[in-house]
Amino acid sequence: MRARPPTRSSSPSNPSHRLVAGGAGLAGLCAGLALGMLGPGGGAPATARVAAAPPPAPLVAPPGSAGDARPDARFDPVPARPAAGPEDAPRPGRPRLLFPGGAPRAGEPAPHASALAPAPAGPADAGASTPEGRRRRARELEAEAQLALERGDGPAALDALRALAALGEEGDPTAIDLVKRLSAAVRAGRKIGVTSYDLYRALQSDELVPLLERALEDPTSDPRFRANAVDHLAFSRNADTLPFILSLVEQERDPAVLDQMLGYLDEQSDPAVAATLARALGARATPGERLSIVQALGRLGGDDAAAALERAAAADPSPDVRAAAQVELVAQRPPVTGYLLSDVVAGSQAAAAGLRPGDVLLAYNGVAMTPEVSLGAERDRVPRDATVRATIWRGGRTFDIALRAGQIGVNGRAVTAR
Repeated sequence: MRARPPTRSSSPSNPSHRLVAGGAGLAGLCAGLALGMLGPGGGAPATARVAAAPPPAPLVAPPGSAGDARPDARFDPVPARPAAGPEDAPRPGRPRLLFPGGAPRAGEPAPHASALAPAPAGPADAGASTPEGRRRRARELEAEAQLALERGDGPAALDALRALAALGEEGDPTAIDLVKRLSAAVRAGRKIGVTSYDLYRALQSDELVPLLERALEDPTSDPRFRANAVDHLAFSRNADTLPFILSLVEQERDPAVLDQMLGYLDEQSDPAVAATLARALGARATPGERLSIVQALGRLGGDDAAAALERAAAADPSPDVRAAAQVELVAQRPPVTGYLLSDVVAGSQAAAAGLRPGDVLLAYNGVAMTPEVSLGAERDRVPRDATVRATIWRGGRTFDIALRAGQIGVNGRAVTAR
């Protein structure tokens, strides 16, 4: 795996930011990584992702994650990222699907050398010089892979996967289906001579990078595989991943794939990223897509991103997008220290008090909202039926409001004045 800057952080307090802790369950993690998804957990609902498509069906729930996952505990590599955490928790970091280490963890079998070795070109591949010949060879490889899985020979099935990828687009549908079957076998605990680590490494090898790229270029390809392909490319040795993703992000229309692309791009320092996202922001028709790009620009930071956010805050036709852009601008250059509200829950006492996204809660019940202070903990200290004074900053002015004890109904993040 090529060296990369530290990527999306994990937080045990939110399942959309999960690097599964502990040694147990690595097989489920990497096998599910082939095609599954885990989304955000509890807390006050956020307004982001208003147009996101419903997540696809799961492959596996990672062991030990039931307390953090959504009610259906799905494991999927395309999490929806909330704009911020609820008042009970700090804002989590960017989700990360794959463990970045180079070796299996405790309890995980060592990778099989035969599973990681590139497959030699067989004489049967020599006739695959025409589209029909490659389709015929794909059918032969499909049968070979099926027999290999039936006799528990996972390395032979991986050899067939590499050979299918080498056939080009004629072999892609069969190759993607074989990834599903290998993932299912590993997830089920079958002894096939291939571990989840083997499958993880194979999917990011030089032999399979072209398969990932073709899937992303083809909007009709399997949507879950396409979403996964972004993360596999991010961990591959492919030096062209950044320009490749930049060339596709402006045209991508699948919300899950777009979300993964944005999550990869907002970690990059290349100046071309902000310029590309600014163009994509202006070209997107749906508020949900523009919300996703606004949030990515907020995480990206920098002058170019700030300029795009200022334009969105001033002129976007959607009030939700304008509000989100204003929140990201305040988060990038906080004028005060406090708890920045990114979302106010409809029908909550915060909404009744007139709070809005972009407000900063400076103090609650006399306690300054510094990054070290938990709003949820301070709220829980207030006696029932008591009235609490809260100090709010909004657009350069400060004022007090009265709140009842109990749930406030806000999402946000801690910010520190710069």
